[in-house]
Amino acid sequence: MSIITTFALMAWPLIVMMSPMMLAAPGAQDSKTAVLSAMLFLLYPVAIFILLGLFEVNYLGFNGFLLAKISAVVVCVIFVVFGYSSLFINMVKGVPNSGYAVVNDTVYFSGNELTEADPDSFTTYDRQDYENEHSASLYASDKHSFYYFGKRVENVDSRNITGRLIGHTLYWFSDTQVILRNQIIEAANPHTFASIDENWSYSETDGEYIIYYGDERLKPAEFDSFKVLFRAYAKDKSHLYYGAYIIAPEADLKTFEILTTHYEFARDINNIYYLSGSETHAVEGLDPNTFKELKRSYIKDKSAVYYHSYSDGVQRISEADVTSFVVTDYDETTHSDAGDKNYYYMRGEIVAAKTDF
Repeated sequence: MSIITTFALMAWPLIVMMSPMMLAAPGAQDSKTAVLSAMLFLLYPVAIFILLGLFEVNYLGFNGFLLAKISAVVVCVIFVVFGYSSLFINMVKGVPNSGYAVVNDTVYFSGNELTEADPDSFTTYDRQDYENEHSASLYASDKHSFYYFGKRVENVDSRNITGRLIGHTLYWFSDTQVILRNQIIEAANPHTFASIDENWSYSETDGEYIIYYGDERLKPAEFDSFKVLFRAYAKDKSHLYYGAYIIAPEADLKTFEILTTHYEFARDINNIYYLSGSETHAVEGLDPNTFKELKRSYIKDKSAVYYHSYSDGVQRISEADVTSFVVTDYDETTHSDAGDKNYYYMRGEIVAAKTDF
């Protein structure tokens, strides 16, 4: 019996760590059945020790009822630490554990009271009114304030506030402001604010155009020559951008283009560039005229072969023979994914010489 009990108890710590997954599904935290089931499931060590007590069986020399009391205290601590007790108390009070709600003249967000919110004028937003944009439900307003994720957004004029999808992003507009998440967008004009492409937007005031990436203003940026290249990459006549960052100042903007195979490289008349966000840089030694992307993260030019990865960037394979180098499917015999006349390679590293086979 002790062995069986030990094996049953050994699984409990893992179940405790995995238990939040039981309430991860949408609406699960507001389901009495789901919350109670999770709590009762965590109580199973208590049930085991009560059964041992009823049958007058000791475990490791200790009375089952005593162990049941000790384990009940431990489980109660777990309930507090993991927030299950708060979920249960909210359900008893009729307060939802997710989203905004007004209950008994009190405003709540995810079960926590918003003490400054005005319950009479409190307004929530339905994602179905905004093309099912999930972030709509994270916003709310009352006659005094505008809220995001249950927190008041400072200095927002909540009068006449409306939401509107610009590109694929939900922005909020007052008479004088544009808001995204918990930020008032700098110098944005709500009357002219419009999309350029996906996360890129602009506004115009008295002939002055300002370009934004999300809620970040580009400084400087020239509107007439501005062009989105790919996702967060863009350029104007003077700069290359990754979001609001100016990158690769050495780039020749007239000839700069992103290569379309995997969108990991770009080139201009002088260089090949490895696209690594704000750290985008020219790859020393790579010839833009003979550059070629191979499979499996290998690239080459007329004189060398390279391997690139997110963690290490672009690394030259100094031993590789350019003329005979080929990328292959994974070979179980040689444990390789590429080879030349001398070696087999795996992820850019030599794994064997061909004379070994």
